[in-house]
Amino acid sequence: MSRLLLFTNDYPYRTGDVVFVEKEIEALAARFDDVIVFCHARDTSAGMVDLPEGVRFGGNLFVPAPEDAPRRLLEFAPLLLLLQATWRELWSGRLLRNARLFAMGAKVGMTQAHRSAVREAVAGDRDTVAYAFWAMGGGSSCPGFGGVGPRGAGPSV
Repeated sequence: MSRLLLFTNDYPYRTGDVVFVEKEIEALAARFDDVIVFCHARDTSAGMVDLPEGVRFGGNLFVPAPEDAPRRLLEFAPLLLLLQATWRELWSGRLLRNARLFAMGAKVGMTQAHRSAVREAVAGDRDTVAYAFWAMGGGSSCPGFGGVGPRGAGPSV
């Protein structure tokens, strides 16, 4: 059994990246036993598209949650991941050019990786792969999932 955590800007809401994700969602649903979509949608007024079989909505991570408290950022595991990512970005020379974007993405990613809905989606004995369509920290949250591989680390998509 395999599971995909799909992070998007707006999908499954009818705005933004829905035109891109709709072109891939059928193939992703065919490749994985379970696809859970999390978005970061500001505007949900347009409503949602119908999800294909095998795809379910995990939630809108734009809406604040109690587990987003700043104390999460002070826990050892997220701090270690942040230090590792900071070192890689500094070593590559990208951090100095994009320090503000890196800091914002790291904060969003670290807090959202600890969302209870996301943690529940990760739990279990399935092979889980994370695939981030979006830049608002989605990619930064992927290393925060213990036991979850980035796209390409697990089953090929």
